[in-house]
Amino acid sequence: QRACSVQHRSSSLFSLWLQPLHHKYSPAGNQTRADMNPEAQQDVSVSQGIRMMFYMMKPNETSFQTLEEVPDYVKQATPFFISLMLLELVVSWILKGKPPGRLDDALTSISAGILSRLPSLFSRSIELTTYIYIWENYRLIILPWDSPWTWYLTFLGVDFGYYWFHRMAH
Repeated sequence: QRACSVQHRSSSLFSLWLQPLHHKYSPAGNQTRADMNPEAQQDVSVSQGIRMMFYMMKPNETSFQTLEEVPDYVKQATPFFISLMLLELVVSWILKGKPPGRLDDALTSISAGILSRLPSLFSRSIELTTYIYIWENYRLIILPWDSPWTWYLTFLGVDFGYYWFHRMAH
């Protein structure tokens, strides 16, 4: 009887790994995503806002179990970006007694910056679409997203893959 219960328990654990992510649970595990307050993720501290602009977020701040939990970082970081631009304008005006540059130059630079991101937006959308297709149709197991072993093994796997990619590029 003990062997049967151990086998049943291990098969149920195995089925948990293989189940699709239809049940969207919170990281705490006691609420579904629909029960959680979506506005709670919109609160951003000044520290987080500045760190978002420079890609300095902590891993636990950027790891989410489901796609729906991922906040819109661009939307959250934009006020901090604009605030720093205005701060630069004010400090330059105070120190030099005049604006730091011309408005048309600033608008041209911002427009060029936005346009320079369009090719990467296109290529990233192809990458993401391909990744989702492969994930939905060819995944073998689901690793627990919050386990340190998942992160260690993923790090080694990505490094191993890059090693072979780099080696074959020579």
